[in-house]
Amino acid sequence: GAYLAGGAVASTISKGIIDGKLFEPVPHLLMFGMMGALLAAGLWLMVASMRGWPVSTTHTIIGAVCGVGVAALGFEAVKWDKMGEIVASWFISPVLGGIVALTLTLSIRKLILNTEDPIAQARKWGPMYAFLVGWVVALVTITKGLKHVGLHLSDMQGQILSVVIGVALAIAAKLMMNRIKFDANQDR
Repeated sequence: GAYLAGGAVASTISKGIIDGKLFEPVPHLLMFGMMGALLAAGLWLMVASMRGWPVSTTHTIIGAVCGVGVAALGFEAVKWDKMGEIVASWFISPVLGGIVALTLTLSIRKLILNTEDPIAQARKWGPMYAFLVGWVVALVTITKGLKHVGLHLSDMQGQILSVVIGVALAIAAKLMMNRIKFDANQDR
């Protein structure tokens, strides 16, 4: 995931937070600043990990790079509009992720778990959920990741390939679920 879909994040961190052109007269300042950002991020992640705090490596390095820009060249070195987008995503992403997870969990509960025959319903609906997983993972990988490894597909090609991968995963799930023997006497 990080290799294929992390290119956009890496690009934002390296070019989108601070204005690199301001460092052109003093490139050594940028180099030492980035070393400082990595050290600061590493120290913070170590402290947070030792204390069991759930912190994000990405958020940490973004804050560290922002700090380098301010410390080296002042507040004008930071692209505050981009920082605003990044910080907004830190609030929007968990909310949207929660809504999607809630929707999927409620649908699984309604369509499979809270039925008279959950095993039959799992066999019926499981391939659809497998399709969704395959389609989403393939779509993100194809649209965000392949261009970073030199493979370029059109949007239509990416959509078609993602659907094909989703269908293949659904078929594999259907075949596997049909082979599994369930004991109807076990607890639901």
